[in-house]
Amino acid sequence: MEIPERSDSRIKRKEDNRTPFKRDYDRLLYSSAFNRLTGVTQVVNPAEGLIFHNRLTHSIKVAQIGTRLAERLLQKYPEDNKRIQYYGGINPDVVSTAALAHDIGTPPFGHIAEQKLNEIMLDRIKDPDGFEGNAQSFRIVTKLSAAYTAHSGLNLTCASLNAILKYPWFAGKNPKKESKKYGVYTSEREDFDWARSPYPHLSNIKTLEAALMDLADDMIYAIHDLEDFYRANIIPFQTMFNEIKVDEVIEILKKTNENWFIKDDIDLEDVALRVTKGALEYFNIGKPYEGTRVDYNYLHSLTSQYLTQFIDGVQLSNDIERDKTPVILDSVPAAVLVVLKDKFKNYMFTRPALLRQQLGEVKIIGDLFEILFEASSSSSQWRRIIPPLNGREVLEKLDKTPQKDDIAARARIVVDVISGLSDQEAMRLHGRLTGSTPGSIFDFIM
Repeated sequence: MEIPERSDSRIKRKEDNRTPFKRDYDRLLYSSAFNRLTGVTQVVNPAEGLIFHNRLTHSIKVAQIGTRLAERLLQKYPEDNKRIQYYGGINPDVVSTAALAHDIGTPPFGHIAEQKLNEIMLDRIKDPDGFEGNAQSFRIVTKLSAAYTAHSGLNLTCASLNAILKYPWFAGKNPKKESKKYGVYTSEREDFDWARSPYPHLSNIKTLEAALMDLADDMIYAIHDLEDFYRANIIPFQTMFNEIKVDEVIEILKKTNENWFIKDDIDLEDVALRVTKGALEYFNIGKPYEGTRVDYNYLHSLTSQYLTQFIDGVQLSNDIERDKTPVILDSVPAAVLVVLKDKFKNYMFTRPALLRQQLGEVKIIGDLFEILFEASSSSSQWRRIIPPLNGREVLEKLDKTPQKDDIAARARIVVDVISGLSDQEAMRLHGRLTGSTPGSIFDFIM
């Protein structure tokens, strides 16, 4: 196999006035997979209103912060720095492209549906690849996107494909045993091997650009999602942060597995004290959000203040063998980020109202799979209910191969269809197929 350069794509194309990395960004921005994210849950259903981020607005902000992180590192270190080159190089356009792509594999309803599809593929179908949103994102950009007639996928550069690989390993091969995340299915092994071939020394370590995308994702999750729920008067900053104690922060820091937070070489008590007595001061808001100009300006200042601290705190890892990541944060901003993520997760994801909504969403995903999987059989009179793109068309091709009776192959196609729906499309399709909301014959899904 010929080892590619960073700017190489699998399919050679005539050059234009853009750099290869800017062309990658444009391809992602104009892809239907990216545009679908406007209707996909970030934390709550997009139908709840514009007060909440959806997956598309989240991804746009991850791209912006990822770009700023890359620019900050280039200010701190010369571009030919040996560590930068060791980690694969750095280009802000590549980080931004990866940020746009990082969530395109997220199914309707977000992580709760991801878990359900994984359960179906592992337990019902016995497919060891399961379902993983990150692996689905890589599958979309290399296989499922239909931007070109001559080849599948978006034909991204080697650098961009690596930057998308937040977890550069297959199912069950994660070196961090406490997490079940992975970034690629075995069906995309050839594309994965091609993309990773320039970096055999990195093994299971993500490239620098992937690490920056991942860090930007954490920053936006911690700040903007928290802000959303304060504005909706669901999360009470006035009690959550006014009452936080040093011992509580120490326990949060001890249990975290964030690889950008190097806790071995610091005094956790000192860091926790600095976090509670100063670093979280902007969150010490003494009243609920009322929507006044003062409230709005304060939240804007809060967002700017913390994101600036996070970006300024980014640095290259000194010891890749120990840290297993190209990027780390200074101890105090890293600790603040850990605390914000922990407080949001533990407060929001235990709320009965959200759990009730998620239970219904799991039911929708399960029903859709069973109905579409039964219809996917070559003998089924109902196969035409399956949308053509990445669904019925692929099934018809499968019928002509020796794998036509392969249950796992059919199930993977059905999962591709379901994971390509928006929240509203999934609910409408479920309503029709179960008879609860027949809709109109003029309605179009997919």
